[in-house]
Amino acid sequence: MAIKSPSKELSAKDKEIALKLFNKLSKLEVKQWNEEKILQTLRDIKNNEGISMKDIYFVITGREQGLPLIETMVRIEGRENILKKLQERSS
Repeated sequence: MAIKSPSKELSAKDKEIALKLFNKLSKLEVKQWNEEKILQTLRDIKNNEGISMKDIYFVITGREQGLPLIETMVRIEGRENILKKLQERSS
């Protein structure tokens, strides 16, 4: 199940969030791409940048709700697909 295009148009804020997520998540090496490391990275972004998990979820998945985020990132989509989507959504 691939992550689809966003269900609504991305705002400038969403694109900025996508860029921040891409910059942080792309630093995780393949062997670090696991539930624990991803969750810690997302929490750090949430706490340090003041970005809500709802906004993070939307920017990553393109949906406002759905499957658990970490499961989607680790098991369904994988590192390369997630990073590709974030890079596309940041521009």
